[in-house]
Amino acid sequence: MIVKYFMGWIWVALVLAGISAEAREISQSEEWLEKLQLIIQSPDSWRIKKGKLERLILDYESKMPEKDHVYAKMIHRLGDFYRQTEDFSQGIALTKKALALNQPGNPHADEAFLANSYFNLGLYYRLLNYFDISDAYLDSCLAISEKYPEKSFIGGLAYEQKAINQSILGEYQRAIEIADYGLSVLDPSLKGSQYEALLLLQKSQAELILNKLDHVEKNLLKSEQILSQPGSNPHYLGIGFVAQGQLAEEKKDYQSAKYYYTKAYNLSLSQDDYRATLLNLMYLGVLCEDTAEYEQALKYYEECFKYFEKVGDMDLEAMVYSYMGFIYQEQRQWDKALHHFQKGLSLIVLDNSDGLEKLPSVDQLKQISNQQLLERMLANLGRAHLRYFEANGGEEHLQKALTYFKSADQAIDRMRWSQNTQQSKLYWREKTKGNYEHALATCFLLQDKENAFFFMEKSRSVLLNDKLSELGAHKHLDAADIEKEQALMIEAFSLQQQRENTPLQDPNHEILTSQWFEAQTVYEKYIKTLEAKYPTYYSYKYDTTSLSIKEIKDKILDSDQTFVEFFIGENHIYAMSISPHDTQLIKIDKQDFDAQAMELLALVSDKSKLNQHYDLFSQLSHALYVQLFEPLAVNTRRVIVSIDEHLLPFELLLKNPQDPGSLLVKDFAFSYAYSAGFLAKHQKRNSKHTVLGIAPVHYKESMHQASLLGADLSLQNLLQFFPKHRMLTFEKATKSEFLKYLPDHSVVQLYSHAIADNTDSEPELYFFDETLRLSELKLLGGLTTQLIVLSACNTGIGKSIKGEGVFSLARGFAAAGIPSSITTLWQVDSKSTFQLTELFYQKLSQGMPSDLALQSAKLELMASNAPSSELPYLWAGNVLIGKTAVFIPEKTSGWMMAKLLLSIGILMVFLILAGRSKIAYK
Repeated sequence: MIVKYFMGWIWVALVLAGISAEAREISQSEEWLEKLQLIIQSPDSWRIKKGKLERLILDYESKMPEKDHVYAKMIHRLGDFYRQTEDFSQGIALTKKALALNQPGNPHADEAFLANSYFNLGLYYRLLNYFDISDAYLDSCLAISEKYPEKSFIGGLAYEQKAINQSILGEYQRAIEIADYGLSVLDPSLKGSQYEALLLLQKSQAELILNKLDHVEKNLLKSEQILSQPGSNPHYLGIGFVAQGQLAEEKKDYQSAKYYYTKAYNLSLSQDDYRATLLNLMYLGVLCEDTAEYEQALKYYEECFKYFEKVGDMDLEAMVYSYMGFIYQEQRQWDKALHHFQKGLSLIVLDNSDGLEKLPSVDQLKQISNQQLLERMLANLGRAHLRYFEANGGEEHLQKALTYFKSADQAIDRMRWSQNTQQSKLYWREKTKGNYEHALATCFLLQDKENAFFFMEKSRSVLLNDKLSELGAHKHLDAADIEKEQALMIEAFSLQQQRENTPLQDPNHEILTSQWFEAQTVYEKYIKTLEAKYPTYYSYKYDTTSLSIKEIKDKILDSDQTFVEFFIGENHIYAMSISPHDTQLIKIDKQDFDAQAMELLALVSDKSKLNQHYDLFSQLSHALYVQLFEPLAVNTRRVIVSIDEHLLPFELLLKNPQDPGSLLVKDFAFSYAYSAGFLAKHQKRNSKHTVLGIAPVHYKESMHQASLLGADLSLQNLLQFFPKHRMLTFEKATKSEFLKYLPDHSVVQLYSHAIADNTDSEPELYFFDETLRLSELKLLGGLTTQLIVLSACNTGIGKSIKGEGVFSLARGFAAAGIPSSITTLWQVDSKSTFQLTELFYQKLSQGMPSDLALQSAKLELMASNAPSSELPYLWAGNVLIGKTAVFIPEKTSGWMMAKLLLSIGILMVFLILAGRSKIAYK
């Protein structure tokens, strides 16, 4: 299927026609303005209007001595006509001239009209792909429109344009937020107008791309009703048709999609709007590609070439070449495919047009403003060279593919850095995961293990590593700047939480939307000032240095450890094992891996089903052992596993389906890692350790949670192994007390309840009085805690994102700087949890590394109870994620011990005396 996610901004140029709004400014006393309005409102084409206006300006210059605000309006409008004919340089020059005439202090200036000129300049620079400049002019437009109420309609258009800018940059979530904010501050007199309709359209199109469909249909229907009214701008109605087509395409209703795109095309054609016509042809072409109507798609694309010279947008031309290249690739016309992909790349790298076979330099690639389009071009070329090799051979094509995939990865990095919202980052992580699968296929064919490891690492948990880099970068800031940054972040987060907890129909929701957006904007701008102020902070924050295989062996692995990394692709699984003495790269047929892994996890997490269907468990666990682990021939006792998507406990896999005792836990101590890069972010620490223990046991009635009886007793049992500790139980085990004491302890043990699933629902951790949500953990930056044991159900569960893994509570604590956690993957009975946790702390206090301590605890649990205790349900759901380490307990000082013994002695004497008194009384 054609990759069309960078088409999400294609409607952008459609909103711009006739945007100057002098019709609202007519003064009956000004004859010249009446003449100007007659030209603007005439049914003539843009080109005829432009000629008439040029003659009117010459007449005005010959008769009027002053170049006043009337003259400024004329040349402003002439500049807009030049924009309509794609002459941007002349349009910008004329608009800046109008801007200068209306500056405060100039005689006969009209300061309010600055909003119009600022808006048009924002528009021009957007069309030229200078988005920062465009946003700056749009912000100036907004400042004027807020000062002059009669210009509020232009403020609505400015928010729409800012949303379009964000969509072009792939920041679809921010586009939604800007549109929401624009709607919340829109002047009440403009409700139900085309200005509201345009904001709703921009929001809806961004929501379509992010698959947020809850209100899209309703908003599109409202927009269409507004824009279908007599007197509405036909260009805006065309945008509505495109949005309806996108919604129909999302629903797989291709016939309706074609109907709406065709309506938009015919409308733009009737208006002589070349840019809109070109864009609508592209939509029709992409639709035909999606339905495998390749010849018809080529016809649409070939028709696009009629308009490129008139429109003069090389990005759009490059996109068409890319789409055509995809069709030729599907038709196995390799040379044509490569030519079209390379031609598309040469168009967006302007000074590279004479060298179709040459990859642009890194500096050239960095200068391209549309990194989403660049990433697609580079990835398409990489895939085309790979496909060419698979069909015809020629190792030089593999080397070229590798080069293009590496350049595409750099573009992905730059895309991520330019985006502020997590939703947009996650969208692009999902959309670009396929690049890494093709890159790994290339590396496997070349047996290039070093680059294979590079791509595996870049394919996973990059956002988590970015967050840890950001935490590390904070040490390069002054204390005052850190404090201010934290305050701004907390303010924005607090307003966001209030907004999310307020129903849409509540009037306060709109107020909170405005307040949150403003606070978030202030926070993001402040971050940009820090990046400019502290070069070291900037370089550390955006460091993309990747570990080499040698560095893994030297810096991460102990002599008895193997690091195993898996990449789960659409058709194949790639696995790499790195031990101190060997490195392997293998390719595995994916077969039924997804279904088998999910079936095994569903089975093992249900005690009753596992008992009833143990034969099925044996079959599944052995099949996955043969598929995933046996080919690696691991010969060390300790194994670190990094696997994306499913977190599958390898210790429950069976070597022999006929032998229930052949579980891998008997031979290997497993730990799990988000990535090797995550492990490398944390240096080894050899300090003595203290424990914070939390067990609410009971909960406030409003929490609706069952009591966790015995949790306090288990906490007492395990804390005896770490003399230096703090225990919070019952009503003291509050959320605020947890957050208060968390930074003071290197190990944290938490017995409680948690709620999580694999949908969009946010995981939550329960305390006595309230819950701690996953999103709140981002406020816990730079913790010194080294291990957190989450003995609560489902703390390792959350929504799985391709390329990023599972967004669980455990991951949230990892993003707050905690390098290691023990988490649970399913619900287990309390007795087994208490026993396993106590055994773990006992082994840990004896100096065992955490992975060996957990393995030993599991084996002892299995051996100490009835035969049913060997069921993986009871022990396999507890997994160690992150860095393995030794945790030596900190001993209480001699003086503290003496005080403790003295207190115990006094207590005993008191009890004896009390007992004697009772006997005497009797």
